[in-house]
Amino acid sequence: FAPTGGNSGALSLARNFETARTLFQTRFHQQKPTVGFGQSADKRHFLDALSSNDQLFAAYVDTLNCIKTINSTIDQHKNGILFYTPWIVAGARNHIGLMKLDPVGISEVRYELELPILGLIRADFLYKPSAVSYRLRLEHPSYANQIKRVLGTCHIEGFDNFHCLGVGPLPKHQHGGILAEILFKQ
Repeated sequence: FAPTGGNSGALSLARNFETARTLFQTRFHQQKPTVGFGQSADKRHFLDALSSNDQLFAAYVDTLNCIKTINSTIDQHKNGILFYTPWIVAGARNHIGLMKLDPVGISEVRYELELPILGLIRADFLYKPSAVSYRLRLEHPSYANQIKRVLGTCHIEGFDNFHCLGVGPLPKHQHGGILAEILFKQ
């Protein structure tokens, strides 16, 4: 679902991406799940699903092309680079990420997704050479304690120090998501 020529305004870019992502998600979630709800999906299983279904693969490529088009229109030095990794959490929808690189070597990654019951979840990660810190923002913060317990068992390969800076409510002005913030605040 590639953007049409001459119609490259922010609203059109957002609509094209949302349409492509929704089509992909619908096709992907019709596949037999390879992992349980809320578990980290194996990228290999994700790629196997893509390689065995031409329509699914085409929908995924369309979604990536929309991200590529959006990235070509934004100031990446100021805003960062958008990315799409839907295998990160099985059962989740509306994955999208934003990566910012800092000249001193610390990078920041903002990632969001939606889960049934929990709603929109935004994670802000700060990377240093041997440590990762993160802060979670939840649309429904009443689940914060359960999420903290699950995250307390997480480990990121290559990082000995994985530190939670807090779990709290998602501010109302962020409920539109990363894409809206990037496209409509330029």
